[in-house]
Amino acid sequence: MGLLPATSLVLLGGALASASIYWAFLNTPESTGWMLALSGVLLLTALLVAVSAISTVLLAWHSGAVSRPVAVGAVRRLPAFVLPALFVALVWWLVLRADAWVVAHSGEISAWFIARFNWSDVRWLFRTLEWISLWLRWVVAPFIGLVWWRSIMVRGWKPTGALVRESLHPARVLAATAIVGLLVWVPWTQLVPWRPRGLTPGATELLFVGAKLGIVAVLSAVGWSLVARTAAVSRTRS
Repeated sequence: MGLLPATSLVLLGGALASASIYWAFLNTPESTGWMLALSGVLLLTALLVAVSAISTVLLAWHSGAVSRPVAVGAVRRLPAFVLPALFVALVWWLVLRADAWVVAHSGEISAWFIARFNWSDVRWLFRTLEWISLWLRWVVAPFIGLVWWRSIMVRGWKPTGALVRESLHPARVLAATAIVGLLVWVPWTQLVPWRPRGLTPGATELLFVGAKLGIVAVLSAVGWSLVARTAAVSRTRS
């Protein structure tokens, strides 16, 4: 099996397993201390399964194979995800704070454009800022986090100039943007809501929805695997 199908299957399997465990967590009553502890174990397990899958894919793209030693090495290096995860969370927090500020001051911003340029309609500006916010949160921050994550696993915790160059290289960021846009964003926004005319409720509809969501999940797994490849395969190999 090629590396792209193998890594996509790892991501897809990890996502399904993690989602199943999380579903069990949501359906676990917390009426007693033991059940509360079980909820905590399930939540932690779901996180570790997802992290293990991503870590395995990053190491697989770096080493060029999906194998048992790669999976074992990924599990042993699980703590490497902590700093990149905190970085992504920080970017999300800062961007969402900026979004909230723009919303709170949208009237003042519009008034400034009217007074300065006599532009009465600046909806394009707010729409552009929304797109930038989505891009920073869903592409730039995760991509930098993946580059840093792979670097920690194969080089160590110390940041380097090569790490910065790899994280912010325009061609790599542009490639990650195109991959997420074509294989993740387009399927989720266009295919998921789509429903052909004449589809009647019942078994046929359930089969159609299941097939549609399955296709979207596979495309998303392939997309994120390619993003991981872009983050893991560097010009400065270790």
